[in-house]
Amino acid sequence: MLTATELAEARAMQTSLMASTLLIERRDGVTEGDYSATTQWTPIYQGPGRLQADSRTKAPLVDLGGQLVRPASYAAAIPWDAPPIAIGDRVTVTASTTAAGSYTIQSVEHGATFVTCRRFTAEEDT
Repeated sequence: MLTATELAEARAMQTSLMASTLLIERRDGVTEGDYSATTQWTPIYQGPGRLQADSRTKAPLVDLGGQLVRPASYAAAIPWDAPPIAIGDRVTVTASTTAAGSYTIQSVEHGATFVTCRRFTAEEDT
């Protein structure tokens, strides 16, 4: 069993491994115009994170212009003390040497007692 000090050290170590900067936003309504609607997003987190290709999950096929494609799936993490995240939140990589683009959170892990970071899976926005 970890002590409180060891758990704090493990969480700090996890954060030190997060080489990207992520912006996570939550849908906050829709503004309708005369001929269009625009989704409004509210930032809920911006800071260090980790996003890497995850071959363990199989996203469902999506029809894009008559072709079936499988969006890439990513395992991701943000520090433990970040605000809670939810399925459907949008993740944008704002700084990274390995990833770029916009993603949608597909699942959130709610871990056990000794959680060192907030883990989730995300898929590329298509």
